[in-house]
Amino acid sequence: VGDKSESFFLTVKKVADGSVVSSEKIDAPDLIYTIKKLKPNTEYEVTLSADCSGTGHGESEIAKITFTTLCASQSMPYAINFNGISSIPECWFASESGVTIQGSVKYGKEGSAVKMTSSSQNPAYLVSRKLALAANTMQISMNVYAQKGTKFSILLTPDPLDLSQAVMLWDNQEILQNNEWYNFGELQRYLVSG
Repeated sequence: VGDKSESFFLTVKKVADGSVVSSEKIDAPDLIYTIKKLKPNTEYEVTLSADCSGTGHGESEIAKITFTTLCASQSMPYAINFNGISSIPECWFASESGVTIQGSVKYGKEGSAVKMTSSSQNPAYLVSRKLALAANTMQISMNVYAQKGTKFSILLTPDPLDLSQAVMLWDNQEILQNNEWYNFGELQRYLVSG
């Protein structure tokens, strides 16, 4: 227990190597502070300490948090075929279960594909990284391989971490051919900006 601190130290470090990105003294009236020099898709640790040097006690740690910055938007055009990939690509998001990269089903003679196993109790989903393109100019083409009668949906969302903002592009699309690749490039959809 001591006097109320009038200033604080804010230290930002990269978790991967412990390097200090910034270390600054902040006066108490500054209730909002912007951390600068952060890189996309990087985990950081932020420590806030009270400056107790006026009472001869040095610093006293108040709070420590870690967070990962969002990925940079993917420039266009963008295509991914999953060749040489053994796990979900960096900056993509997947459901906790039901999504794997596997090489037994290939589009063409080589490569890999995303395998999704889903049910009404355990829905599977895969979200690509954020794309740097306005939704009203976007064209989506994809190949799907599944048993006849399999249904799936494709959504577009401005925030890959919040699927509640998603717009349905194709809902309950049904595979018409058994165990054959089906190209959804013919189902080009353009969103109308609103």
